[in-house]
Amino acid sequence: MSESIVMIGDFLRLTTTALFTIGLFTQSPLIYAAECSASHQEVFADFFNRFSSEKKFAVSRTIYPLRVLLLEFGLNDKLEDDYSSSFKLKLTSKAEDSKYPSLGNYMNDNGLVAETNIKTRTTEVHVFKPDTDWSVMYRFLMKKHCWYLHEIEDDSL
Repeated sequence: MSESIVMIGDFLRLTTTALFTIGLFTQSPLIYAAECSASHQEVFADFFNRFSSEKKFAVSRTIYPLRVLLLEFGLNDKLEDDYSSSFKLKLTSKAEDSKYPSLGNYMNDNGLVAETNIKTRTTEVHVFKPDTDWSVMYRFLMKKHCWYLHEIEDDSL
């Protein structure tokens, strides 16, 4: 009887290990990329729902280094208000981006809403907080029938 308990325990341990390994495999970017093909062009709404809720998927569908344009607005050399604006380019690495929460969690935590402008090969998602200066544009492009984030423009003041 004790031999059968050991065998069942070994079986459960092996099964758990196998399921964990399969779970890791299905989270790989290669699996995500395989979902898109000439016969199955990705629908942006489906992609964005997954992109905004699953951080691992979002990282797998971001082109790095990620271009982040930051609006600079402030004082000139004489310490007077400078009403002209310029953008500072920041390149974000995969490791740095991975530290942040999913876009959906970020939006929920900060009361943000999104408006989407979908085109054939590019899409912009404007994430903002109504009645504030909080405004960030996420730019996506279609690459091999899959959507990828390729640029963020932060116009927030």
